Amino acid sequence: MVRLELALAEKRYANSQQTVLGTIRAQIPAGQFVALVGPSGTGKTTLLNMIAGLEASVAGSISVNDQPVIGRQPDCRLGYIFQQPRLLPWLTVFNNLQLTAPERSAGEIERMLERVGLHGKGEQYPRTLSGGMQKRVSIARAFLAQPELLLLDEPFVSLDLPTAEHLRGMLEALWLEHQPTVLFVTHDFDEAIRLADRVLFLSAAPGSLILDQPVELPRPRSDLDVAEWKTRLLGEYPGLLAGKVVASDSSLWE
Repeated sequence: MVRLELALAEKRYANSQQTVLGTIRAQIPAGQFVALVGPSGTGKTTLLNMIAGLEASVAGSISVNDQPVIGRQPDCRLGYIFQQPRLLPWLTVFNNLQLTAPERSAGEIERMLERVGLHGKGEQYPRTLSGGMQKRVSIARAFLAQPELLLLDEPFVSLDLPTAEHLRGMLEALWLEHQPTVLFVTHDFDEAIRLADRVLFLSAAPGSLILDQPVELPRPRSDLDVAEWKTRLLGEYPGLLAGKVVASDSSLWE
């Protein structure tokens, strides 16, 4: 079980005066699904890369189970689902999964492919699959590793609505079954509400944490649940999605 603690003061690119992240302080308990929302260019992907140990040069700290991770990979089973599937084109789907999860048996890989709706696709090459199918492979790859910490960077961007909705349901089901700690970057506020236990909102660049909002809705969440919750929150903070957290005169949460 993985606890994540963010205590950032500032992040700049190496050899640059450009500040890409500001103050972010949050504690994420084990097994929680947290969405990260904010305007473009606020450093959301950079934050994921820092948690994964791919970025350094930061004032402050990031820790996983009380162990610092700046500049090194966390000491836990880590899954990272990128915007692009990043499959090796010269390997079959099965071999792509086997490469990143060599300890899993052929039967386990086949069962995971069936779980994500790709039964019988193991011998195909990535180029023969649709974009949605390739995203399913990337989800299967992440969960085959049985991650304790799962990072997702807008994994459903550019997909058609039915495919994206299907993959959201698949992701939620796998998370409920395996309970990794999740940090999910998205520009889709509805998507964040539908999936997350909690939403962290960032300001305009350089991104600082401006609101840490629990999503207290039962699962599964209907379109009506999502719409009502969104209306209430944006009624309370009209500029929230633009990175501003000035409250309105009256609360809609009472």
